[in-house]
Amino acid sequence: MDGIREDRTKRLSYITDMFRKFYGEKGYIEIKRRSLVSRHDLSIRFTNSTTSVMKPYFTDGRKLDEKIMLIQPALGFQGINYWEREKGIGCFSSYFLSFGVMSEFTNLEELVSNSIEFFADVLRIDMCNFFVQLREEDIQLCNIFKQKDVNVCKDLFQDKYYLHQFGIDGVIGKTACYTIFNNDEYRYIGSIIIIEQQGVPIAIEHSFDSTLFLAALKKNGHPVLEMSGAKECYEEMLKTMPYEERLVLVDFLNVYVVLKMEGLNPSSRGRGGNLRKVIKLISEIVFENRLDEKLLRNAVSLIYDEEDESRKSLTERAIDCCNKEEVVECLINEIERLRA
Repeated sequence: MDGIREDRTKRLSYITDMFRKFYGEKGYIEIKRRSLVSRHDLSIRFTNSTTSVMKPYFTDGRKLDEKIMLIQPALGFQGINYWEREKGIGCFSSYFLSFGVMSEFTNLEELVSNSIEFFADVLRIDMCNFFVQLREEDIQLCNIFKQKDVNVCKDLFQDKYYLHQFGIDGVIGKTACYTIFNNDEYRYIGSIIIIEQQGVPIAIEHSFDSTLFLAALKKNGHPVLEMSGAKECYEEMLKTMPYEERLVLVDFLNVYVVLKMEGLNPSSRGRGGNLRKVIKLISEIVFENRLDEKLLRNAVSLIYDEEDESRKSLTERAIDCCNKEEVVECLINEIERLRA
């Protein structure tokens, strides 16, 4: 990606600017992001993608008659769940910016063409290493990609019927995955999703994940290291912690910081209970590795500062509720409570 410096915030700012410029010129209108604490959507624990924010545009009974785009802070619990289950870390991160565009289904070929142009001509991805993974059944999509001379792979999904679920009866998303072939593996970065209601296509979405995308461009990159403050935190912990626990702690600290920035407080149940679980997992790693409190405070501060800087480019920033000192002290106090 020519012109993008190694600094994560600057690279993310570059992608954000290019995304807005490119799709704005294509007639897409940016909508406001939502809070990560998904009070607007009770079917999910936290806002987990651009699609969860765009849902009202294709489920309120009216036709999706406009082109919309969105840059949305998003949270998946894959990293946390994987650590609890396997005591290992997979090739994903729990927090990221999700970039997405959506339009009516009749714009399918145009949307696919735009997404390819954005990656190839704007972000200058080497298309020789760019692949789309499809299900055998998705003949229309397969033909579009072949016409665009994009590498197509079939039958690479573990689940043959890879579908998005939206928490809405009768609505599913048939997914084609964009991947970059790097370091002898296919690395997922985003999707084309055909959204159907009762079997009838009603909308089409293109989305990609910031941490997966940036990590996929590096031969040995890991998505966690593309999170806020990750590089500095990771290097600070280098001499005191094993590799996997460093990555897991950076991942969990990011989740903690962004949820606190959005006004969530730890509690005994609900979303606050999810936050308290994250703090408990952080505490276990801190206790096991006898992590110095000063190092922990520095790590939280680094993550807060970089996340705060990244959010300056979002269309809605007033949701942020806690200042840095509150975020740091809440974690330290919760850890002390668990220690006692």
